[in-house]
Amino acid sequence: MCEFCNMQCDSRRHLSNHRRFCKNNPDREKTKEKREKADDQGGYCSICDIPYKKRSAYH
Repeated sequence: MCEFCNMQCDSRRHLSNHRRFCKNNPDREKTKEKREKADDQGGYCSICDIPYKKRSAYH
């Protein structure tokens, strides 16, 4: 159960994801900025011509 809005979640993963983006979470904007900063461009592949984020399955 979410401590911010009392929403019943069916799994731990659902609860974790919901808590992060819950409208009643006072730290939501700060968390969003932190995650966006962590997802900045991390690398570039000249062969594929694709920029990759820092957190990527391919990097």
